[in-house]
Amino acid sequence: MLVRGYAPACTKPNGFVQKGYPPPRCVLNDGEYLAEIEDVFTFTNSHGDRLGVSYKLIAGPFAGAVLLQSTTFNAAHGGRMASLLRELLAREPTADELERGPAPERLRGVRCQVLAATKATRSGTRYTYVEAATRA
Repeated sequence: MLVRGYAPACTKPNGFVQKGYPPPRCVLNDGEYLAEIEDVFTFTNSHGDRLGVSYKLIAGPFAGAVLLQSTTFNAAHGGRMASLLRELLAREPTADELERGPAPERLRGVRCQVLAATKATRSGTRYTYVEAATRA
């Protein structure tokens, strides 16, 4: 499945990125944005199995841009994944959700306030990602 980055700040040649690979090279201003969850997916990279969430910005100058957030699977109720799911589901995640991730259809379309931050890869390429999200 492909995610399209619509913001003019995206510099990936064709604007597409395959799920499980780095996000589109979008550089937005750090700050809070209103977004909608576009997809929830699992993938594996050099950090192991991960849960990914793609957010489509729905307001402001970067409306239409897609930003990603990911976290490692961690069954601990105090872990980062549990905290993320608690915010997005607006309830305590079940043991099954912590182990395998939530059903994507439960979260698609949910409006969120996302905190976007910019960082650089080891090669110096800058991109913006979602640092935190709360249900709007």
